[in-house]
Amino acid sequence: MAVIRPDLTVLNLPPENAGTGWARRGDLRASFRDLTTTLGSPDFGLGTTEESTLWLLDTPAGPAQLHNWLGGSYFLRSPDAVVAWRIQAPADGVLPWIYKVVTGSTAGFPDSVRDLAFGAGREELTQAYLGYLSGHERAVSQLLHDGDLSGNRRTSTAGRWGQLVSMTLTLTASLGQHLPLRPRPGRLAKAPDSLADALNRAAVEAPLPPWHDRALHDEHVATVRALAAAKVPTWRPTPAGSAVR
Repeated sequence: MAVIRPDLTVLNLPPENAGTGWARRGDLRASFRDLTTTLGSPDFGLGTTEESTLWLLDTPAGPAQLHNWLGGSYFLRSPDAVVAWRIQAPADGVLPWIYKVVTGSTAGFPDSVRDLAFGAGREELTQAYLGYLSGHERAVSQLLHDGDLSGNRRTSTAGRWGQLVSMTLTLTASLGQHLPLRPRPGRLAKAPDSLADALNRAAVEAPLPPWHDRALHDEHVATVRALAAAKVPTWRPTPAGSAVR
């Protein structure tokens, strides 16, 4: 099992049982080599009798698994073939964590629900990203306080922490009345068009202080724009457990 920690490092532990009854929260296009490089070997799929491949994950937003119906024998022959992996989890909050670790960026996760008949709306995806930002910010803050950092590494870590705080506060303030959005489980919820407008404004207003990390800033802006442009159903059922943990 691959444990994605809030500081974005990955710890490999012995596998547990696969989750059952978890909803398909999104898709991730990646090669077998991409996944083994970032997550280690799959928990299921390399045995001679296994007919699908699966990674068990534990993220700061809860458990998840990556699944593809192709078996390990196919991927061992074609490790660089890019295929769609199903992200199955009890909650939507896992999406940005998985995308960040596997692809190196959160910008692609809003598009992960494109092919789902029922999936997270713009509100749930935005809440998932805010949960990611705050969770990662706390981890960087903890590293500053408890880690043995000095010199340039401490300076760069402090700058990243300050930038994460600034990004989170500015995004939250820009969205204003649109968050938090807490539709009742099982009810039909209509996604407001004004949230997309607020997200586009937030992308323009994203802070760029003197001590900024340009790559982090650009990733944040790209993610917020992707949230604004995400193809989500106008009407959708909001299942229990869709909120970020």
